[in-house]
Amino acid sequence: MESAQTGTAAAAAGRCPFPVGLRPGRDPLQEAAEIRQLGVCPMVTLPGGLKVRAVVDQSLARRLLTSKLISRDARRHWPGYREGIIDVDAITDNWVGTENALNSYGPEHRRFRAPIAEALSRKRVSEMVPVIEEVVAGLLDRIDGREAVDAVEAFATQVPLLVTTRLLGIESQRRAAFRNAIGGLFDTGASAAEAAGHQATVGALLQELIERKRAVPGDDLTSDFIREVDLADSGLSDQQLHDQLKLFIAAGIETTVHGIGTLLVNLMTHPEQLRLLLTREATWEEACEESLRYRGPIGAVPMRFVVSDFTDAESKQDFTRGEPVLVFFGAAGRDVAAHGASADDFDITRRQSPHLAFGAGPHFCPGASLARQEIAMAVASWFERFPHCSLAVDPSDLQFLPSWILNGYVQIPTRLRTEAAFHTA
Repeated sequence: MESAQTGTAAAAAGRCPFPVGLRPGRDPLQEAAEIRQLGVCPMVTLPGGLKVRAVVDQSLARRLLTSKLISRDARRHWPGYREGIIDVDAITDNWVGTENALNSYGPEHRRFRAPIAEALSRKRVSEMVPVIEEVVAGLLDRIDGREAVDAVEAFATQVPLLVTTRLLGIESQRRAAFRNAIGGLFDTGASAAEAAGHQATVGALLQELIERKRAVPGDDLTSDFIREVDLADSGLSDQQLHDQLKLFIAAGIETTVHGIGTLLVNLMTHPEQLRLLLTREATWEEACEESLRYRGPIGAVPMRFVVSDFTDAESKQDFTRGEPVLVFFGAAGRDVAAHGASADDFDITRRQSPHLAFGAGPHFCPGASLARQEIAMAVASWFERFPHCSLAVDPSDLQFLPSWILNGYVQIPTRLRTEAAFHTA
């Protein structure tokens, strides 16, 4: 498999601003390696034509993520967007135009984040373990006995979909519609009409959910969020409730889908690593963390903005007020300076160096504990049930998602049982 570090300066030469996502479905880590040839924070162009600073250096990324001089609030800190001067494509607008815990700053961010953090506290997550176990066992029972499956659709998608929709009280007949519509928000190769369609569908589904739960509350997080909004002093509007739920569903499902799917692929293509897990010489938690570093599910999430002019002392990079900044989390996971010369190797025994798969600073993912539980438990149970599984195609034939936001595979064709115990396709 080609190393992500082998992108050459020649490949990137003359392409600054580098065109991100020009070929939807290309390996995003190979694209990130080419961006890295241009510096730690070069200018890139997104498919809609927007020029942004791309951060591919992990050390710089961590400093920016934890700095008060960097914001996610486009309404406050992106003057060109606020004043309508910058022409923002529909996909970017879907991400930066919402009012929720993702796109807020300072006290407002803390107000948005508090109910989500409470809903996903370590205590709450520990209480979810039996639910995750039940969901995973049921899915494995459903596919056991089959010769081959698409591991994305049959398993990786279903685990977080069932867990998250149970948490939110979304009825079973609406699960597929939510997943398809939310998944469309991550398709950065979509046309403007397609992006608008995904947004409209998500909006209609959320409005129906809110109206139903407001009329007949249940023992679920949607009802809890509605009660919070309906408090006289909550300060939250119905639109903000809508945007909070959209964030919760999008982050809770799509990222975990590809966290599970990618770890399955990493272990099927590295049988010596799988052997360490099956013989208990390494832990599933170690495998999860290494996979998150090696090929985390998040590529880059639009968008951050410079609050005021400053110079990063270590990198000597100048940042200008109102400038949009895009942190490439997947690229940071392959940063040799942070992870050593073997950064392109999948090695669950490596001495763990902190990765940025869940971000850092005020916007560190509040669902990290739940995601880790789902990924580790799902993949461990899968290989305990199917220790001889293998890819049904050559790894090079796996198709990457048409997205620079998400990093994962469209399908993972998998043979559930093979003659050899540790086979790599």
